[in-house]
Amino acid sequence: MKRHPAPPSQVSPQIAELLQLAADLRELPRDTFKARLRDELIGEAQVGGKPLITYEDIMQRLVEIEHEPKLVPYDVRAALRGLPDSAMRFITPMDEWILNVSAGREHSHWEKHNGDELLYVIDGAADIKIATVDGLKTTRLESGSLFVCPDGLWHMLVPRGRVEAFYATPRDTEASDTKNPPRPPKPKRKPHKAKPQHYVAHDLNAILRDLPELRITDETTKEEADAAVHTIGAMGDRSLGVMRFSGPTPWERHGGDELLYVFEGGVDLTTLTDDGPVERRIEAGSFFVCPRGLWHRQAARPSAAILYGTPAKTSQHSFAEDPRLE
Repeated sequence: MKRHPAPPSQVSPQIAELLQLAADLRELPRDTFKARLRDELIGEAQVGGKPLITYEDIMQRLVEIEHEPKLVPYDVRAALRGLPDSAMRFITPMDEWILNVSAGREHSHWEKHNGDELLYVIDGAADIKIATVDGLKTTRLESGSLFVCPDGLWHMLVPRGRVEAFYATPRDTEASDTKNPPRPPKPKRKPHKAKPQHYVAHDLNAILRDLPELRITDETTKEEADAAVHTIGAMGDRSLGVMRFSGPTPWERHGGDELLYVFEGGVDLTTLTDDGPVERRIEAGSFFVCPRGLWHRQAARPSAAILYGTPAKTSQHSFAEDPRLE
């Protein structure tokens, strides 16, 4: 073994087998071995299953994801790997939404949802066209843009080259193959009382550049916490925002599933389940869905920038060692 990787001496077959196993194990701490193993595992993982192209593919996948493990971090790049044009992958559910990715150069069909849809452009650029009661609105989406399409409005994504994107799409979705947008729905309220809509793309790269880091300690004030959080708006009953932080957060739980998407750094997340604590590392470029009702907390390693989608109105917080005992 000292002469590894030289061929072993003339020994019995049983000893030779053990020596080969020992030689393989010697590589475990090496960075080259770990990098190779990681690439092989990611290549085999096929996050999100096979590409979805037909209606039958979609229906089958919707059944599959309901039975897949929870409390799993998902690598968005791995989900996009090998995705052909005009295809998508459904990754995991989050209450009434399906978290998914798509890639392609062709414009989408017209679609609308019973609920707000989140769209985050990972690579490329596109225009999103929205049919409103005031006419057709168009918003440019660049790489790093986040956009929330309001509930019930017909819209179409028109890529400018190949676009790779991450979505939170409501399950209740309707599509149309018509060339022009279908007639927009009538306002649910009288015009003077209608909630104003802002068809704005949020440049997350620019927001994160200017966002200070919150160092979470026992002496952190509310003012310091508020300064390190940039509120984007809402997606249904979820508050959307980005923050940059280091240190451990307090325990929290919510009346709905929570989305955490890590842009920079890494997050160690602990979730308290009936079977004991579950610890997961969420790396940059990955997201995690924390199920409703479960206490959880995050610790940045060493610091992290994240997007959150939190059911804020039903949230609880605790600074206890074990919040379940309070």
